Amino acid sequence: MTKRQKHSVRMDLTLRVTDEAALKDFAEQRMRTEYEDDPDMLLDELSELRNGHIASLSIALEPEFLTSMIPGIQIIESECSITSENAEETILQVEPEPAAQPRQASDDASASTSNSPLSDMAALGAMVRIHALEQYTEEFEESDPEADDFSPNTLLTGALMWSYETLVDSLFEDISFQRNGGTAIEETLCLSQLPEAFQEHYTSGFTQRFLAITMDLGHSLVSGFSHPSCVAQELVLRLVFNRMELLEDLYTELELPDDWRSMLEDLMFEDTDHEFLYDPSMLGIGSDPKFAHMRVVNLDIADWFTPFADRTVNPYAHDALGTTD
Repeated sequence: MTKRQKHSVRMDLTLRVTDEAALKDFAEQRMRTEYEDDPDMLLDELSELRNGHIASLSIALEPEFLTSMIPGIQIIESECSITSENAEETILQVEPEPAAQPRQASDDASASTSNSPLSDMAALGAMVRIHALEQYTEEFEESDPEADDFSPNTLLTGALMWSYETLVDSLFEDISFQRNGGTAIEETLCLSQLPEAFQEHYTSGFTQRFLAITMDLGHSLVSGFSHPSCVAQELVLRLVFNRMELLEDLYTELELPDDWRSMLEDLMFEDTDHEFLYDPSMLGIGSDPKFAHMRVVNLDIADWFTPFADRTVNPYAHDALGTTD
């Protein structure tokens, strides 16, 4: 019997990223190859690449990936940390995880047609009711029945619902990450895409409330969606749209209407004031008197879960004291 030797190997690399685009393309191609049979996981990984070159580096330099090209060895345990010279501390740590398994929850529809993602999307889309989109479709058809520039179909709403479902999965992942001691927002799948200026408030309690608002959105999408119920739900919808953009890259055969995002934003948002939260120059817009003429509502983070006029939110998410913990 051959005795298996166990060794500890340490390598320290100092490198400079000379071409962020090429690095991202490499990481993206690797993810597409690794998760080609698991579109939900692939969508999560592609979404994480939006966080910048640190995420791309973590994928490119993953120990299991690098050593897979070397015969006769097996990784038992590994840890990879990447420290940016622009940061005061390590901002990313990657530890080995079991091989990703396809999502089990809410897969009844996709299980029977796993080889046809577009069929899955169409089936999901048939469940969606967006009042403004239905009205827009009727008005468009009445004004020009012969026009074919915009032919709304269940693939548009299906892509919306598919992206929504993967967002829910990712929020559960973020909650698990935080409950297990994770504190680096840069390592999360969803929180990292929320306004950066408020990251100190993105505690596990915040994430759980954000998940409750997200579940509210899912219910309204199938029962009849009018507009978001609060600022937090506006941000949820923004993350859903981000994932829809990734779906277009993931499935080249998915043909969505031209300018679908701007169309859905016009139809589903009452306004886009929440976009100010991503602009550092507009910090404090919710309470600063100099912005009073703009009449924005609930942009202070303490008010993100406060319902807009004539709206309701999940009681788990709505804290009357306005705390974020």
